Amino acid sequence: MRRLIYILMAVSFCFLLQAVFPDLFIIFKARPDFLLIIVVLLSPSFSCPSSGLFGLTCGLLQDAVGIARLGTNGLAKSIIAVSVNLISQKIYPNKIEIQFAILFLATLINGIILFFVGMVFQQSLPSIFSLLIEGLYNGIFGVLIWRLLKAINLL
Repeated sequence: MRRLIYILMAVSFCFLLQAVFPDLFIIFKARPDFLLIIVVLLSPSFSCPSSGLFGLTCGLLQDAVGIARLGTNGLAKSIIAVSVNLISQKIYPNKIEIQFAILFLATLINGIILFFVGMVFQQSLPSIFSLLIEGLYNGIFGVLIWRLLKAINLL
């Protein structure tokens, strides 16, 4: 029960950072996706179906704040959560470099999914440069959040 409360607090904190202060962390028109970071870091600690549901929930939270493409982030984050969960069964050592690389790749995959959905609905598409900056940004913030989650024994 205590673990669940900590997970809810972490998701709530990341959601508030992303929803209430979206312009606080902008660099080169890119901002970190805190909910994606939380999904990537916590999904290995769930079962595969639960990680998909966790990713879907976090993505729908993000979609609820935005006005475009309801469900897109839910789809992308659930795919990423299940993928990270499956990869973590094969190799997921507790090294900062691996965490950074997985967060960077998850950001690129998230961007590719959103790119294709944006093409289908003929909406504005993110630039490759901003996606790479966001990946680096997510990796840096992810390492910091990873250390915090390890300190409170969530990982």
